[in-house]
Amino acid sequence: MRLFVIRHGQTDNNVRGRMTGRFDEDINETGVEQAAEARRQIEDIDYDVILASPLKRASHTADIVNCKNLPVQYDDRLLERDMGFLTNVERHRNLDKHDFWNISPETDYRDAEPLRDMYDRVGEFFEDIKLRYSGKTVLAVTHDGVVRVLHSYLNGIPEHGALLEGNIKNCEIREIRE
Repeated sequence: MRLFVIRHGQTDNNVRGRMTGRFDEDINETGVEQAAEARRQIEDIDYDVILASPLKRASHTADIVNCKNLPVQYDDRLLERDMGFLTNVERHRNLDKHDFWNISPETDYRDAEPLRDMYDRVGEFFEDIKLRYSGKTVLAVTHDGVVRVLHSYLNGIPEHGALLEGNIKNCEIREIRE
């Protein structure tokens, strides 16, 4: 299986530096332009299936980049991390990102999705598509946090536990290899 991941196009919360999480925000005008550019970049990729997070910003991006006009299949395992009470909060405001993105945080983030749960669902997604689409090329449109967790799933959890590697820019296309 070949897996290409694309992060959704830019949103207003991205510009404002806010943690969007599961807040269902669509891409902005710049995001539409980024998705159109990503479409041009993947025209030569002969993908067999396109999967996407059901959040508006990912599904809209998937519709734009889908140059083969395949039916987009939505998968909740591609959802961004539920930020809970941190949704729409400024990204760096009183938040220790090394702790928030740590597999074993010191702080209780109350109603935010535990990173271990996200790690498990993203790992399950990867193992499932690896079996289901063996010998195929998969295009997945998702979120920065999902790509970050997938990176750690494939490369191992760092000794310090913080899953901060593997960030991806809006509409960046990355081939994931085992």
